[in-house]
Amino acid sequence: PLAERLGIYALKLEMEDKYLKLWKPGIYRQLQKLVASRQDERNIYTSTVVDILKECLAEAGLESFTVHGRAKSFYSIYQKMQTQNLEFDDLYDLMAFRIIVDENNLGQCYQALGIVHAHWKPVDGRFKDYIASPKPNGYQSLHTTVIGPSDKLMEVQIRTQEMHQVA
Repeated sequence: PLAERLGIYALKLEMEDKYLKLWKPGIYRQLQKLVASRQDERNIYTSTVVDILKECLAEAGLESFTVHGRAKSFYSIYQKMQTQNLEFDDLYDLMAFRIIVDENNLGQCYQALGIVHAHWKPVDGRFKDYIASPKPNGYQSLHTTVIGPSDKLMEVQIRTQEMHQVA
């Protein structure tokens, strides 16, 4: 919680994964194997989604943006399985996608959200507007979950470059 509040999220993720590896090594190794067993499939899916997002955003007239896929940390996977009583195969968001608009233009964030929702069906109750209502640590971003290619649920985060630097 402290790292997140201070805005050093990457350090938070690293510390959580180290905790899991040190204090629950069996679970950590099991998650490593499960994630590795699906790595090729995840890489193909990520590449496909990134290409589709880039094409849709460019066709809609957005000019300055980046799109990335990111893997969920082992600790995050473990925590989600524990808190929601899920099996590994029931997790839908091992990958998340991030759209970063280069200009400090909030309107472009919402425009990108509209493009994502026009291309893929949004999942009811899975949209969070942290731009209009930032987290206590100042974090701002739009989060949505949509039904992506192959009918897989996927999370998309959208923010400006400035918001990304703070996150």
